[in-house]
Amino acid sequence: MKLLARAREASVPHACVGTDSGYGKYLSFRTQLREWNEPYILGVSPNDLPVIPESTPIEEPGRGSRRGRPPSEPRYFEDVIPQSPVEISAGLDEED
Repeated sequence: MKLLARAREASVPHACVGTDSGYGKYLSFRTQLREWNEPYILGVSPNDLPVIPESTPIEEPGRGSRRGRPPSEPRYFEDVIPQSPVEISAGLDEED
């Protein structure tokens, strides 16, 4: 992260940050890139990629439960349990 911070300070021209899954697995790394508004493409392992069912209701930004600040990004409700692609594929028949 220090190297990227130094590159940003020096205004090194670039289109995006790209890494393998060695860096892509760290939420803190991805979070920092988003805070910097850096475009990125990172490798992730299937276990690090949560998937929610397509039928999951999504709460739109600006709406909320009237408790606290309304969400600024779409989100799903807390009772949904994300699964990894590995877990999903283990539950499929070969014919699916």
